[in-house]
Formats: sequence, structure tokens, C-alpha cells
Amino acid sequence: MRYNAIEFLDSDQIIREVLRRPYITVSIDGKRFEIVEYLDEGVEKQGYFNPVSPGKTKLLFMPRKELFIKSKGYTEAYAVYREISSYYLKKEGRPAEKIRLNKKTILNHLEDKAPQLTPFISDYGINLRKEEDVVRLLDYYNSLTTLKHGEKEMQS
Repeated sequence: MRYNAIEFLDSDQIIREVLRRPYITVSIDGKRFEIVEYLDEGVEKQGYFNPVSPGKTKLLFMPRKELFIKSKGYTEAYAVYREISSYYLKKEGRPAEKIRLNKKTILNHLEDKAPQLTPFISDYGINLRKEEDVVRLLDYYNSLTTLKHGEKEMQS
């Protein structure tokens, strides 16, 4: 993957690029890549993400590296790739928003259910700096929204 595009060599050894369409997903080395709309400084864009969790509200990972030129004295320079990957939170019907994996940020994005999430976090010792714990919290959050929706249907 390069420049947020997925390229491959065809049978004639010519570099081709996978079409950037939301309905096209690609699996490379066991990781799934899908096109998702996201907000970048208030502007809607599309990019490749690795979905980390399923559901109406899900965690996405945007793998990225940046080429950085380091100099060693006045005559030597070498290139280093810096990891600048990030996490995004995608709610159904809205573009994904960049988040930091910490309690404050995640609860701010899930504020509609924060009173139910806070006891869940403390009861199960969830550390929201860890990807797997954020996935557990989102599974619980999605079950609350599904349950609430199901309850409303039964009342009518």
C-alpha cells in the first residue's frame, strides 16, 4: 500500500491500482482493507482502513507511515519511515472521526450511553488505551443500542 492506494503487479508486471470504491474490500496478508469516509480537519475524505471491530459503531485503524529524511552531519542523509497510524471511530451514517485511545476521548464520542459504560469499564477492568479493550467496550455499546432499539419496537 502506498499513498493510501493499493497497488499490485499484473501478469505483465505492470503496476495497477485497485479501484477506490466503497463496495470493494481487499485482503492483504490476512488484513482486510476497506474504503471508508472520514473527517480530516473538517473535510470529508475517503481512505483505506482496517476494521478492528464489527457493529453499527466500530473502531477502524488507518495504517500510515511517513518518509522522514534524517541528516547526519552536513554530508550524510538517510531516509526513515515513521509510524503515524491512527484510530478512528465510525458511527452508522456518519463519517469516521479520528480518536485517541483513552477513556476521556472514547467516552466523549459515546456520550449518549456514558452512564451505562462507566460501570462496565470499572467492573471489567477495561483499559481504553488498549485496542482489545476498546473493542470489548464497543461490543457492549452496540448491544445497548440494539437492545434499546428492540425495546422500542416491542412497545409499539
